[in-house]
Amino acid sequence: MLNQVPDLASDILAEHTFKKLGLPRGIPIETLRDFSFDVSHSMGFVLFGEGRLDSHPAIASVCKALYKNPGLDQLLKSATLWKLAQRRNLIVHRRGIVDTQYLEKTSDKQPVGSKLIVTSQDIERDLAEVKDVGLLIAHSAAIAGN
Repeated sequence: MLNQVPDLASDILAEHTFKKLGLPRGIPIETLRDFSFDVSHSMGFVLFGEGRLDSHPAIASVCKALYKNPGLDQLLKSATLWKLAQRRNLIVHRRGIVDTQYLEKTSDKQPVGSKLIVTSQDIERDLAEVKDVGLLIAHSAAIAGN
């Protein structure tokens, strides 16, 4: 989206989450040189080429700035998506072992040190919500790109 509508870069840089992530306010001369001093169709690559957009807050912040869709913003801030992001983090970084940090961030009641329990109902609910978010992002991008 930023490659198509580079003016949106200022909206993204204004988002509080991205200030915390430390995105640069300016573009290094080396980066400009890499793009032959023409970033008019490469702003997404310039801003996020070396950055990471794999956290739930970062994704929500980018979508809020780019698409300005209150429905998408609300869905991205849902308790279900938040819990899914926390579970993903627990699985990836703690091998699915419940710790106090996870319990403080979620409403789960599993004992510390136990394996995370994910039911088939959890998976169905989470997949449905992720599908809804994906469709709404695609729809919002199509509208914003026109």
